[in-house]
Amino acid sequence: MPYFFMMTIVLVLCWMMMINLGKLTKDRMMMQNAADNAAMSVAAYRARCLNILGAANYNLATILYGTKVGVANYYKYGVTLSVEGAPAGLPIPIWPMGGIPFGPGGLFEVDNQKKIASVGDLAAGNGKQAISAVKNLSKAPKTLQDGILKAYNSITMTALATDIARKQERNASGEYTGADIALVTQGGDLGLERNDLGVVYYESKKMQGLAAIIAKAAVKILLSAAEIPGEIKDIYKAKKWSDDDNSWLYVENKADFNTNNKIVVIATKNAGSSSNSGYPFGAKFFGLSDWPAIQTVAAAAVYNVDGPMFVFEKNDKISPVIKAYQEAGKGGWDAHLVPVKVGVQH
Repeated sequence: MPYFFMMTIVLVLCWMMMINLGKLTKDRMMMQNAADNAAMSVAAYRARCLNILGAANYNLATILYGTKVGVANYYKYGVTLSVEGAPAGLPIPIWPMGGIPFGPGGLFEVDNQKKIASVGDLAAGNGKQAISAVKNLSKAPKTLQDGILKAYNSITMTALATDIARKQERNASGEYTGADIALVTQGGDLGLERNDLGVVYYESKKMQGLAAIIAKAAVKILLSAAEIPGEIKDIYKAKKWSDDDNSWLYVENKADFNTNNKIVVIATKNAGSSSNSGYPFGAKFFGLSDWPAIQTVAAAAVYNVDGPMFVFEKNDKISPVIKAYQEAGKGGWDAHLVPVKVGVQH
């Protein structure tokens, strides 16, 4: 009997110890999964944000630029021609903003600047109807981008990570008993800034008097050299109408942008968590009073094998914004888990 009772006590102690170790092991595995899922969720969210922001940047640039490769919507001087078989007052931009016509790539193959005037206003005569429409259209992608930029920060990403990590486990009552908090320690900033050089909009003004006569003579020489048929009807000059103090997004700091493309999450289950109630099991036998807190760390990264999708400098040229998206938009941004101590760059 003494041996029986002694062995019973040993077995009970072993059983208690196995329950505690099982609980610790299970919680440790669950918490690592919670950290992994939280990091991956934030990375996937970041990738989607970058994809949406990049597409909106492209839309904004093409609205302003007018075409994917040319500068048809931009001119400093323009004319309307009377050409046989063509609509009356055929609009032709003669001297684009920010460039020289008759470049090596074609008549208007120049890298346009932020100063824009719509060829549509040439066709309509004096006014700013077309350029006003361009300005209004550009508000939509900027509004979308501003909403995403405002929503993406360390606080909201930590809230997202915590929500995912907490849902890693449920108790018998259906309550979530995963991690108490999942802190995003890296990757809580998109690293994108609005280009504050802005965009200047120009309306069409018909030239009059001696200035118009001289300009028409000069333009006639240019049209003859370019072998463009037709008689000059009117000549227009772009006049500043309105301007915005911001435009497309760009990467403010390349190093910070690449660093934040790696998301690091630390998930914590506190000692006093509700799911730890009643543990350690058999505390009096083991002389224990506190159940240990569990902390795990995980990392995920976003990547785009074709490029960043955004320009790495603040300038007033629109075409690089389009080119950056054309190079990297097809594959887009994606996400996957990475080792915590390994950096991520393009």
